[in-house]
Amino acid sequence: MQFPALVAFTMLISSAGVSAQQQTKRSVEHTCDETENHRLTDSYYKAVLSYIEPPAWDKSLIRITLGRERKLVLITDGEKYELDTDVPETSVYDFLTHLDESCRLPKDPKQAFSMIKVEWERSELSSAQFAQLHRDFTKALTEGVTQIQENYSAIIARKLYGVYVDAVRPSIVYEYSRLQIGIEIWDVQEDDKTDAIIEWVHTLQRLGEEKFHRQFRRK
Repeated sequence: MQFPALVAFTMLISSAGVSAQQQTKRSVEHTCDETENHRLTDSYYKAVLSYIEPPAWDKSLIRITLGRERKLVLITDGEKYELDTDVPETSVYDFLTHLDESCRLPKDPKQAFSMIKVEWERSELSSAQFAQLHRDFTKALTEGVTQIQENYSAIIARKLYGVYVDAVRPSIVYEYSRLQIGIEIWDVQEDDKTDAIIEWVHTLQRLGEEKFHRQFRRK
């Protein structure tokens, strides 16, 4: 029986962020005036990341975003089809940590984002290439949802929790009009078989490496 590594299927994006241990350590090291400054929490970090959007974001019809700080974004307005990637001047998490530790983290995450320089690189895709990537994603998503239902009884009966050591968990957000679907999935093999969504993730990462000549997959 195969148990898919799909660990989150929600209407909102979720991301790895600031651990409780890290927050406790910093709170012991210094005390900031919380009337003027915020503390770096997981929700604050997520809020800052949510502002990292391609320039054409507001005019797009469909967006599929892979990743958190270092994103690959499939985006189209119905006429242009692109794969975009962000190039932050520095690690967003490291930058926020520095502001936090120096008691300069703004209370408004949007203000903190405005202090971060982010450039975008764009690569044009053909309409057929974009449509194929979209079709492959929705097919993989359908397979994942089917596996969730098929494995329900066995998961309840066995009462086992999956623990993955030294594994990454890519996040994907699909958006159009009124719909937003967020997914997180462990990049591991189950029963010597790679999940269809992870296969799609690897395909997009390889395309990103080809287009932007940078590494997106963890070696």
